[in-house]
Amino acid sequence: MIRRLAPRRLGTDEEATVVEHLTELRHRLLIVVFAIIPAFAVTAIVFAAMIGLSLNHARRWRQRYEELTPKDGAGK
Repeated sequence: MIRRLAPRRLGTDEEATVVEHLTELRHRLLIVVFAIIPAFAVTAIVFAAMIGLSLNHARRWRQRYEELTPKDGAGK
């Protein structure tokens, strides 16, 4: 016997048992979890890349600033 992945659909005049409601809830929660996990992973990867790019950019600007700034009273 093959189990369906989705719970059976009810007609407009049908009532569902508590077990059927819980089965549908479990199915919907699994769909949400399987959608959130990949979205979280992609977001974490993009966030880490953005932080890395920002830090590299800041380091370059700091190095450039230090090269252009006079050293200990050299400008006095």
